[in-house]
Amino acid sequence: MLDYVETPSTPIPSATARTVLVVEDDPSLLNVLTRFLQLGGLRVLPAGDAATAMEVADVVEGKYDMAVLDYNLPDHDGAQLYEELRSRYGDKPVCFISGDDLIDAALEGHESAMCLTKPFSPRQLVELVQAFTAKG
Repeated sequence: MLDYVETPSTPIPSATARTVLVVEDDPSLLNVLTRFLQLGGLRVLPAGDAATAMEVADVVEGKYDMAVLDYNLPDHDGAQLYEELRSRYGDKPVCFISGDDLIDAALEGHESAMCLTKPFSPRQLVELVQAFTAKG
């Protein structure tokens, strides 16, 4: 079952809005990130774990512009999820979010990968996603 986050007064993104897959296992952080990205004019596909993220990506047939992945998920690590998404839907920009700074290996060899270390402000993430999705 897909676990979507509902936000009652979310603005409706334009038809040209970029879509971001957001995977975070902390429900309150997922809600905050989803809300801020939506307020930034982005469509958000939220998921609380890797399995749900793959379901969501399959439902939209890989039609998302960027992924924001928690690096430490209960059912996968972010690098594994990133590779699974890439193998199905091609190379898309990804931003790993993590509480540790030991994920440099996941970034190696991937021009479209970046990292935000927790704690970060939701505004930082919104600006990063807007800048990266504007390139596409």
